[in-house]
Amino acid sequence: MVTQCAGGRHRAATTAMALRAVVAGDVEEAATYGLGDSARQFTGRDVVVDLIHRDLAKDVVQR
Repeated sequence: MVTQCAGGRHRAATTAMALRAVVAGDVEEAATYGLGDSARQFTGRDVVVDLIHRDLAKDVVQR
C-alpha cells in the first residue's frame, strides 16, 4: 500500500481507513487499498472498529 500527502493529514487518514477495513474484515473496502487478501483472514470474527479522524478539522501543515 502506498499513501502520499503534502499536508500532514491525508496519509494518516488513508492508512487508518485501510487498517480499519482489514481488521474489520471488510474485504471489499480493503480491496480498494490493495489489501483484500489481508482482510479475508479477519472475516467472520465480528470485530467492530470505530474510526475517528481526530485532526481532519485542523489547518493543513505548510512545508
